[in-house]
Amino acid sequence: AGIVDLPSLLVAASRGDVHRELRGAGVSKLGQRQKLSALVAPHWEALALKERGNEAYRESRFEAAAGAYSRALAVLPCAYTDLALACYSNRAACRQQMREPEAALADTLHVLRYDPANPKAVARRRVYEQALQGA
Repeated sequence: AGIVDLPSLLVAASRGDVHRELRGAGVSKLGQRQKLSALVAPHWEALALKERGNEAYRESRFEAAAGAYSRALAVLPCAYTDLALACYSNRAACRQQMREPEAALADTLHVLRYDPANPKAVARRRVYEQALQGA
């Protein structure tokens, strides 16, 4: 096995002592390996928060779920990674359940800005826009 793509690199950098693997992937300097490990930490924290949000959503605790997705987004340094877009999309679903169509639409439009073909976001945009027109 080894590091062949970004997810593999994230997994390797997330382990405690990965210097041999990272060195094999071309990250030769100790400082670079330490920086890479520091960059990966927010991803894993955000992923855990997203999972908490998913669990809360399944339990119909929409405010708690939206809060978890918001905390995940606050941890992420980039608002357009796949993980960030999933958090925006999931938070939009929560906000719809909480009867907040303006906020739901804003999150959905953020997703569509970076992923215009996202089928959930395309469908949700229509629903939210209709809800706002009917309000």
